[in-house]
Amino acid sequence: MDPKSEQFAFGTYLLLGDTDDLLCRNIRQALERRGAQVRFLAEPFCNSSRFSWLLDSTRTSSAVVFEDGTRLTDSNISGVLLRHTKHLITKSTDSDDHGYIQAEIQAATLGWVWSLSCPVINRLPAWLWYCPKPPIQFWSRSLRANGLEAVDFAEPRVEGRSASRTGGESFGTGDPPSVCDRACVVGHLTIWNLNRPLNVDRYESALIEFAHRAGLSFLEIGIVATSDGVRVKEVDPFPDLSRFCLSSRRAITAALTKLFTDSNSYLRPE
Repeated sequence: MDPKSEQFAFGTYLLLGDTDDLLCRNIRQALERRGAQVRFLAEPFCNSSRFSWLLDSTRTSSAVVFEDGTRLTDSNISGVLLRHTKHLITKSTDSDDHGYIQAEIQAATLGWVWSLSCPVINRLPAWLWYCPKPPIQFWSRSLRANGLEAVDFAEPRVEGRSASRTGGESFGTGDPPSVCDRACVVGHLTIWNLNRPLNVDRYESALIEFAHRAGLSFLEIGIVATSDGVRVKEVDPFPDLSRFCLSSRRAITAALTKLFTDSNSYLRPE
């Protein structure tokens, strides 16, 4: 590609996700309605784009050249939405060094994401980057530190009690209870699916603090009613909008779009 043919884009939002991802599509539409430029980058190291990152002990700089010739430097990026890490690796299996190449690409992408000075949703910490969807038991200690409790899958059956306020089935010994309510934490907001449950004020503040302490600005929570009270069943740093009603999707999209203009420190590297 002739460098002279490169077109420079300024103030562009970068979506590290698939073009068919519902949340990415909604965010793109919302940002473009505000007159912003948006680009998808599902695979930073694929053959259709050129990626470079220069760093030393004092500074860092990076650039991505897309297939159409558009060149985007780190100083041109207004914000980044990280939707997954599964495509941040090469799909080729021909090389004997495939595992090594995967590890290098993941490590380089993690370092690059943390080098960006713009707002990033979510700027995953290293311990979560390599295990993006750990089981609920992994979160137990952090939940407890914020006044929350994870589901105990060994909890015995409670006769005559349904695990779900909204019609879920009762659960027996060793069976995880059904999700009765689902919410997304977006910055300092908690957005519930369908109607906001009653008497959840203290849980909302605890969920927001839990997300903040985990270094996340966006995550999905599933909670259930058990014989010992409200428990957290699911924690997902990559929320799935298809599990939310239309009004909740709109609220989540609006809140995420607003986060890109928010200067709060949790969106920037410390």
